[in-house]
Amino acid sequence: MTETHTRTHAVLGTTRLILHALLWACAVILLALTAYRVHYTKRLNHDDILTSSHHFYDPVIVELIVTSCLVIIGSLWTISILAKRRVKGSAWGFPSFAGEAIYVWVVWVMLLVGASITTHRWLHLKWCRGHHKECRILEAIKGFSWICYGLASFILMYAIAEWLLMDYERRTAPPPTYPETRTAQPEPVPAATETTYTEVRASNEPPVSTTAPAATETTYTEVRAREEPPVGTAAV
Repeated sequence: MTETHTRTHAVLGTTRLILHALLWACAVILLALTAYRVHYTKRLNHDDILTSSHHFYDPVIVELIVTSCLVIIGSLWTISILAKRRVKGSAWGFPSFAGEAIYVWVVWVMLLVGASITTHRWLHLKWCRGHHKECRILEAIKGFSWICYGLASFILMYAIAEWLLMDYERRTAPPPTYPETRTAQPEPVPAATETTYTEVRASNEPPVSTTAPAATETTYTEVRAREEPPVGTAAV
């Protein structure tokens, strides 16, 4: 990863962290406004300037309450992960990234539906918002629902941009290199001396004496001379 990519990841992560914090704050305000609206309509005993119904609630307001709760929980989870990533300098893993992308996509759709229906149902309230609190509450609900939708759109856009950057880095990264291993050189073995069969046999036999006494040869003439009587001896 180059230094430019590292800085880009840092900028994208910081921007998403700020956007999630803003989304969380706006969701808290939207939750308070929608909760007040449900509390007001459920306790309504008389006609007001906008309706003649009593003890009711608007389904789209309940949908915005559920969406606000999801945003509050999901944004806290994502903020904690982004903060840990910023402190440790670790990469954004696939499970965490996929979880954030799914959460933001679901919230984005729910906010779009809630803001669209709320705007369509209470489109023109300028004539009553100056004198009636109910109109001002509904106007604030419309405004904060669209603000949350816009923040979710920016978060989704930055998340997709970082995912594309990570995919580009993965495709263009060089193959991993491993450190060279030093092979141990074998110690030189002394040359083995070859012992032949002749040498083994010679070492097992007793030494032969080289100074053997000279053998005396007795000839036939010497033997006959000893047996015959000496010549010139007178016969008795």
